[in-house]
Amino acid sequence: MKKPLLLLGALFATACADPAAAQAADGTATWTDDQAEAFASFFDSPLRSVSTITPNYSAFTIDSFTVIEEVSDVARSSRLSAAGETLISNDIDAADGNVTILSLSISNEVIETAVIDDSYNPVPFAGQYDSGYLPLASLDRASELGKYFDLAQDENGYTLTGKPSATGLLSEKMGHFLFTINPYNFDALSSTKYVDNVVIKTDEAGIPSHMDFRFVNADRYGAMSESYSVELTALEKVTTLSPAAPKMSEEDAAPLDAALDKLVAAIAGLNFTTHITIDSSQMEEPISYNSYYAYDSDLQLMLSDNEQADASYGATYTGMAYLPFAGGYVAVGVSPSVDYAANLNQDVLDLDTGAVPNIGMLNSDLFAKDESVAGRYVFDLDSFAYNDYGFCFDAMEALFGAGDWLSRSSGRYLGDSSTFEFDFHSIAIEIDDAGYPVLTLGFSSDTYGYDATSTVSFSDFGTTNLESVAEFVDNGVIETFKNALHTEGE
Repeated sequence: MKKPLLLLGALFATACADPAAAQAADGTATWTDDQAEAFASFFDSPLRSVSTITPNYSAFTIDSFTVIEEVSDVARSSRLSAAGETLISNDIDAADGNVTILSLSISNEVIETAVIDDSYNPVPFAGQYDSGYLPLASLDRASELGKYFDLAQDENGYTLTGKPSATGLLSEKMGHFLFTINPYNFDALSSTKYVDNVVIKTDEAGIPSHMDFRFVNADRYGAMSESYSVELTALEKVTTLSPAAPKMSEEDAAPLDAALDKLVAAIAGLNFTTHITIDSSQMEEPISYNSYYAYDSDLQLMLSDNEQADASYGATYTGMAYLPFAGGYVAVGVSPSVDYAANLNQDVLDLDTGAVPNIGMLNSDLFAKDESVAGRYVFDLDSFAYNDYGFCFDAMEALFGAGDWLSRSSGRYLGDSSTFEFDFHSIAIEIDDAGYPVLTLGFSSDTYGYDATSTVSFSDFGTTNLESVAEFVDNGVIETFKNALHTEGE
């Protein structure tokens, strides 16, 4: 990769040479090799492109999209937006030559995820993810550049108009690099993508500043295209992903931080009760239940009083227990009508990976004050670019814990039951009279068919006793668990 110093050197050398080169009477021009080298060096170095994309078809109510790209041979940052809203964000680190996706966690920390192919091999950055402009970096001689572009001088520098050969030079690389805006399906056997109508503006030294082209999707039935208008600038390096800046001042965030810290400390006692309510304006009545954590007791057990129906075992109560033979906390089901209890899956967790609601994952930097409701704080997930499957799973772990059957296993928090994607809109926090946070998750549910909220609050720290919960005692739930899974003294 050529450094900016080399680019400046090319500029200096060009300025000392005759930058205007030769211009014919018909307005065409030729370049020196220094100008061609400056042109090629620009595309071989880190660059920033801001593209305005105009679809030449009526698939959208939005007239145009904007893509901001920063790309080098070791990193890439991409943002696709429309109407002021960011639709897609991609951040890639490729310092070792392979693709590592960067994202932000619910704790506002940068997470690195290595990408592997179907054979579990790392995916190389070069070829599929690096700059689509790289073919232009090969045109470092005036004779080479003339094979692909006609040059004309204008008042600001030069205009390079692509020949048909420029389409062949750029199409494959650009086809991998550009976002797929077109939502239509194309015939798999005859479909192709290409760029044409390429026009590049440069200054007198040959440094590019603007590029126009058309990106075409075509098959044997026809073609559709988007027009790109791209502003180009050189970079020293790509701006890599960093934690989000706080949305509140320290003073405004202080009550929220204090409430979260207080709850984290209280949960650390491993004895408390959570109260969960799922509600919507379209529900006839809310769904409410409690989860009783008594990990500090001899039972080392959490159970929820939301009775589930199992075809084989009848009424079943779900929760989580520390099982010595598993060496950790495991989701359990207790079916007292058939005197049966068992673990529900093979996942073995600990206190840091979901055995209790992991409130400590939440970072107040991601929350903003709700100006319409005093004392309320909101994390707007709709505008958060990293609100993906993994992030949503972490959000449920933070609010409900892995022992909560409805969020962990029932599927009612899925936004799409066929793709298993979540559609979470917000996390809101209010502080109760005892100084603890009350947390509300806003989400779309495919199970319900509408938007809903799920609110969780905490109480009875140090006083929760499973064997005093009437529903468990009356139905023999605790006795069943003891008989099937619990070993005294372990």
